[in-house]
Amino acid sequence: MLVPRPKYIDTKIKNNQSVFDIVNQIKLAILNSYWQASKVSNEIENKSKGTIDYLFNVWKLSKKIIQYQKEPFHSQTAKEFSRIWHDGFGDCKHFTIFIVSIIKNNPLLKDKVYLRIINHNGKDFTHIYPIIKINNKEIYIDGTASKFNNQAKFIKKIDFKI
Repeated sequence: MLVPRPKYIDTKIKNNQSVFDIVNQIKLAILNSYWQASKVSNEIENKSKGTIDYLFNVWKLSKKIIQYQKEPFHSQTAKEFSRIWHDGFGDCKHFTIFIVSIIKNNPLLKDKVYLRIINHNGKDFTHIYPIIKINNKEIYIDGTASKFNNQAKFIKKIDFKI
């Protein structure tokens, strides 16, 4: 089996969550479940021709497996990798967990992953996605974006090392 069966446990991020609450829950979900993506990562690595191709293939797989579905503000969740894979839907948090879980299994990239949370309107941070920092360059792997390595416009950003 490429991806293990999920436990179907939703980890609800507390009501009135802060940016840091959301990021910490995402980090915890990745830490607890990235091992579930090891076979997927190996399969992608074996068919990729270098780092950028690997990252593109991870992004492309996220687009294939996950259908974007926004969660209500009062019911934000973080899910394990296998749950996202088997559910087949999620929002930017779930795309982020999915993508980072795969990349954390790549020995050359696992320490170059950051989470970027952005503010579109000058008030709230409303979007998160992974970035890879290599040789002072950033590669954006936003599963909700229509193009690979494309970054949404923002007013403010905060990067968190994974």
